[in-house]
Amino acid sequence: MNTAILVGQPSGAPSVPDLTSAFIQSDSGGNLCGGGNWHVTPAWTVTNPDDTNYQIDIDGIAGVAGSTSGRSTVSGGWNNDTGFQGNTSNGPFTEIETAQYRIKLVRKSDSVVIEQMDTDTASMSYSLEGCA
Repeated sequence: MNTAILVGQPSGAPSVPDLTSAFIQSDSGGNLCGGGNWHVTPAWTVTNPDDTNYQIDIDGIAGVAGSTSGRSTVSGGWNNDTGFQGNTSNGPFTEIETAQYRIKLVRKSDSVVIEQMDTDTASMSYSLEGCA
């Protein structure tokens, strides 16, 4: 479940962007045994973007998730190559890898988190069989 946490802004300050959703997409098809890595894309939607005064920071909060900062407040996504490899074509799929992210709207002037949302958790089932 996505839950926004809001932090107040100073009186008379201009309108801030509004983080309206955080979600995750996963690309886990095929055999990832040395032939590629698991890619996940934490993404966000924002109304009233303002890259002059605000930025999007992303923290990995579970599994193989990575982190990045200074992203645009325009709605978008970050294609994160987790570096994880495993056999996702042939079962039995006995292992599970996960990734979850926290999307934060940050005021640049003082690094205050104005709003944040957590993505759902992406998961990839895989087998250790067939990997060298």
